[in-house]
This record gives sequence, C-alpha cells and structure tokens, in this order.
Amino acid sequence: MLNMEEWGDKYLIGIEQLDEHHKHLYDLLRESYDLLVLKNNNDGRIGKVLDSMSDYATYHISTEEDWMHDLKYPKQTEHTQEHLEFVHRVSEFSNNFKNGTEHLTLEIVTFLREWLVNHIMTLDKEFAAFISNEARFCEMTASKYH
Repeated sequence: MLNMEEWGDKYLIGIEQLDEHHKHLYDLLRESYDLLVLKNNNDGRIGKVLDSMSDYATYHISTEEDWMHDLKYPKQTEHTQEHLEFVHRVSEFSNNFKNGTEHLTLEIVTFLREWLVNHIMTLDKEFAAFISNEARFCEMTASKYH
C-alpha cells in the first residue's frame, strides 16, 4: 500500500517559490489519498481536488518553464516533455473521473505521487542546481517575478 507521508525537507529544491508550488501539489495529492483511503468517496470533493491539481500543475509548470526559458536552461526540452506528460495524465484522470469512466484508485494516486516525487528529486533538483550557479537569477527574479 502507498505510504503517503507528510511533506518533508527532503523534497525541497532550495527555490522558495517552486518549493511552495511543489508542496501545494503534494498536499492536493495527499488530500486525494485521504479521501480514497478514508472511504470518504464524495465524488464532488474528489472531482474538485483533481481539478485543482490539474489547474495548479499547469500554473506551476508555466512558471517553471518561464524561468527555464529566461535562463536559457540547456535541458528545457527534456524537462518540458516530462511536464507535458504529467499534465496530460492528470487531465486525463480528471476528465475520465468527471465522465464516470474512471474512479480514483490507489494506482492513480500512487502514479501521481511517484511521478511528482521523482520529478522533484531529479529534474527539478538539477534545474535548481543550474539556477544556483547562475548569478543572473537574482537579477531576473528581482525584476520580473516580484
């Protein structure tokens, strides 16, 4: 069975705004897990959580990809492809759930959690390392993102 542990410092990449985004996505996953495990299968609540996850993932990814573009991140194409796959899967789950063709299952929550954690721990940490080596990041965030 999936161990849906609490968010922890091990998931931090060292970029406050992105860390907050990741935590929010993880919290939405945890909420869907809690609804599933506690057998509180209120379809309206689950549907809202899935919609929120899809919307927030799109927002987060857009932010992250804007940074990659502005910093001319050399691995942006690979990273963006991973994002597209995730957004597609979340949207697919959400749409299938709304259409009644699929129910929220432990397999779905497990896939989403594993994808998010693996993505944070590999590609996002790699991007964070790139950013930390870029002095221009401070200038960019000061002028464009605040």
